Amino acid sequence: MVLNCVPEWDRPRERLLALGPRALSVSELLSIIVGSGSSGISSMHVSQSILSAFQSLRELSDAPASSLTRIKGCGTAVTARILAALELGRRAWMLPTQQHPAITCPEAVARLLLDEVKLARKEIFFGLFLNSRNRLIDREIVSVGSLNASIVHPREIYRGAILRSAAALVVCHNHPAGDPKPSQEDIAVTKRLSQAGEVLGIPLVDHVILGGGRYVSLKNLGYLQSKNEKS
Repeated sequence: MVLNCVPEWDRPRERLLALGPRALSVSELLSIIVGSGSSGISSMHVSQSILSAFQSLRELSDAPASSLTRIKGCGTAVTARILAALELGRRAWMLPTQQHPAITCPEAVARLLLDEVKLARKEIFFGLFLNSRNRLIDREIVSVGSLNASIVHPREIYRGAILRSAAALVVCHNHPAGDPKPSQEDIAVTKRLSQAGEVLGIPLVDHVILGGGRYVSLKNLGYLQSKNEKS
């Protein structure tokens, strides 16, 4: 009865509240995020235009903001809401059941991040911030590089560690081509981060590289040593 009093293009919101989000189509869910639409274009028309411009929700979630703002009725505010909603959904899906897992070996890093990067087309560099018991406090994407390069400066990653009062740091990135073997750049980045960590008192525990469903630990390869091992 209530639904009949609601304008046609506003009904997805009313249906969501009455029936729950699972009762709605992708187009209807997207129209709720779009909001009231603009320039005389309904939110449902905008959402349908967006879905027709992309092959799938995965393609939409990977789309740059510029490709969305080119769609009529999809301005910067709408684009920001859509990208934020997709990222929230992705993070909820990837959230581990254990909120603060122990990061005591490269296998733990791989378990945490392998699924997230397996379809990535660019290198993604993560910082994992640990407490004094080697449990994860938080994680952060520090940089997203080109297909074959990821440039990381120590100040970018240690800023996050300092803000979170981390006791230790693990870094991780992926090789989209599939071979996790470290490059000379990977080794150089690891050494710079390790040196910075010694100065700041936040040691770099490991640098894990993911690729092709496998992982490589630069610590296990001998590129990272503790002070005791050096002496």
